[in-house]
Amino acid sequence: MTQQPLSSARPDFIIIGAMKSATSTLHVQLSQQPGFWMSTPKEPNFFSDEDVWAKGLGWYAGLFEGAAKGDIRGESSTHYTKLPDYPDCLDRMRAHVPDARLIYVMRHPVDRLISHYMHGWLNGSIRGDLDEAVSRYPELVQYGCYAMQLRPFLETYGPDKLLHTARKPSWSACARTWDMTVHRCGSPTKRSKMSRLNGCERVHSAMR
Repeated sequence: MTQQPLSSARPDFIIIGAMKSATSTLHVQLSQQPGFWMSTPKEPNFFSDEDVWAKGLGWYAGLFEGAAKGDIRGESSTHYTKLPDYPDCLDRMRAHVPDARLIYVMRHPVDRLISHYMHGWLNGSIRGDLDEAVSRYPELVQYGCYAMQLRPFLETYGPDKLLHTARKPSWSACARTWDMTVHRCGSPTKRSKMSRLNGCERVHSAMR
């Protein structure tokens, strides 16, 4: 499907994963900060899911059109780092959001796997006990292969545009998150307003 160029209403940054690593918490906390506009839904999965991609770039741009002038716009779609299941995602992102900053939140891969298993077991998409499920559902392991998931984004966007941090970040990692989303995306005035310690404290506290 050929898409028209994306309008000026586009994300400044995208939280690309990982699944079950507190991306929802980060999304909500950022949405509560002045000067941020976070998408609704939290996970549009526009560049990954064929049925959403078919809605067109106009639909995607509409997720950010409510932002005030100068707001930092973001979305959070963990499907973007679910290789090999969504092979066209990165090419689409490179074509339409080449300047976006990217954030990738990780947790211990075993903890992530267990949380993923429980999520799937509860909604019926995964069956069997944990040992059986690991053999039957390769995504339980693949989505936690962080180097495999990140390498294509690093090669495409470069390390200066990608922040990878932990689910339980240190103060320095939290500060780097704010630097990525605020300092590099915003004007000097916006940086001054948004880099306040209380914002970082709220994100850090919620993710402990």
